[in-house]
Amino acid sequence: MNTAEHKSIMRRRLVVALLVVMALVAVAPLSSVVAGGTHVADAAPRFPGFQAQNLAKAGNIDDVARQLEDMTRAEGASAVPPWFQREIGMLPQARDVRTDGISVVGFVVDSACDEALAALTAHMEERGWTAVPLGEAEGATFMKQSGVCTWALATCMQTGASTSVVLRCDVE
Repeated sequence: MNTAEHKSIMRRRLVVALLVVMALVAVAPLSSVVAGGTHVADAAPRFPGFQAQNLAKAGNIDDVARQLEDMTRAEGASAVPPWFQREIGMLPQARDVRTDGISVVGFVVDSACDEALAALTAHMEERGWTAVPLGEAEGATFMKQSGVCTWALATCMQTGASTSVVLRCDVE
């Protein structure tokens, strides 16, 4: 495989990873309503939405990736909730942290997907969580008996040499 083909594949993977993360962030407030509760979703900040027309007009894959990153930044930027830091916390090498401020937190680690998942599983088990692997997909669900959050879904996606980790939490 030549360098141009490799770059093309890596760009496609980046766009797919960004789309998956953004879809999870966009769907998070709706999942509570579907599950029958509105306790956390009621407090969710209004999601500004994606400008699909701007994405369609993008000249190339780099412009699409740049626009997607810009859309997920400042407008809806929130701090990681205090309960998340207390009950789950970040992996030591986490960077590029993104959150909806309520129940979804994502970050990037510089390791292979299987290594990131193993580190996350060990980290969660140290904090009293029980892991259940997802099977075909890279990730796990985590459960514990008590706390503000008793269930979390973690998905991991390889993006180049790094891994994107997204946690969707059920918050009381």
